[in-house]
Amino acid sequence: MKYLYALSLLLVVSSCGLLWEYRSLHEFEDYTWAKNDVQRFEFEIQEEGLYDVTLLLRHVYGFPFSQLDLSLQMNGGVLSVDRNIAVPIIGSDKKYLGRGSGDLWDVDYIVLDNQNLTPGTYTITVAHLMSQEDLKLLMQLGIMVKAK
Repeated sequence: MKYLYALSLLLVVSSCGLLWEYRSLHEFEDYTWAKNDVQRFEFEIQEEGLYDVTLLLRHVYGFPFSQLDLSLQMNGGVLSVDRNIAVPIIGSDKKYLGRGSGDLWDVDYIVLDNQNLTPGTYTITVAHLMSQEDLKLLMQLGIMVKAK
């Protein structure tokens, strides 16, 4: 019975890596994202295919903005993306969007849906475009790339 449990646990743990091609989170010191702190993510794509690229954001309850205005650039292979995006944080009902646990809130926002990526190295940079120099109550920013 112990062996069956160990084998099951091993299968679950090893299959977790198959959920996404790439996933990385950067933590903000003192829960503050400075305007000049451009976040950079670099990853490899091994197989050509369709992928979703998702922005991952963790903030603390009390984050005052209804959306987070960002500049996102992604380059690699034959792909070159340069766009400004508005990540919704608070809905029209004045409640936080995403998943909350205590004072922590996680927002997943797809920035590229069904994007064809070819093998190679990709770089994503993200900067905030908000009027404030320092955004408080932001804990992490990340990128997840998931095959369709």
